[in-house]
Amino acid sequence: MATKTTYKATNADGSLVLLNKLIVLKRNTGSYSIPFQVLPTVSENKGANYTDQTVLGRASPIKVYTGSAPRSFEISIDYYIITNKDSGNMVKLLRNISASVYPKYDKKYGPPDTWHFTMGIIDVDMICKTYSVTYNTDCWWDADVMLPSHITIGTSWEVVYAQNDLPGQSDIISGK
Repeated sequence: MATKTTYKATNADGSLVLLNKLIVLKRNTGSYSIPFQVLPTVSENKGANYTDQTVLGRASPIKVYTGSAPRSFEISIDYYIITNKDSGNMVKLLRNISASVYPKYDKKYGPPDTWHFTMGIIDVDMICKTYSVTYNTDCWWDADVMLPSHITIGTSWEVVYAQNDLPGQSDIISGK
């Protein structure tokens, strides 16, 4: 008989157990990983582009493949303040998500950091295209950071590939 692993939702101090072994979204610079307290809502989208080629005497056009639309993800992250440490982590989470759509101005201009996303068979590098934050009003607010104890962050991501590592159909089927 197979053994079943059970997961506890909370630590001894009442804080939520982070799901960092099940799902990881981190900066490729290695400086920050999103602390998932609860499973996020994740949706994936990918499409193919076709153009119509009309032919004289044909009732419908011929579809000509012209390329693929980008692979993208929508990830909705819920974060809760349960312990004192969580309020500082919420501020850090908000700042890191916000910074992911701004350019870097270190010694010279650079694009925002890329992020790495791992969940099940998904293992990709991405750029953040947009984010939105819902500051919930149906919960208590933390007076120290002046934020609600529950926020929802909606994010849109687009997968990026190195020029020499663009996937083809056989790569996707084989799980490369």
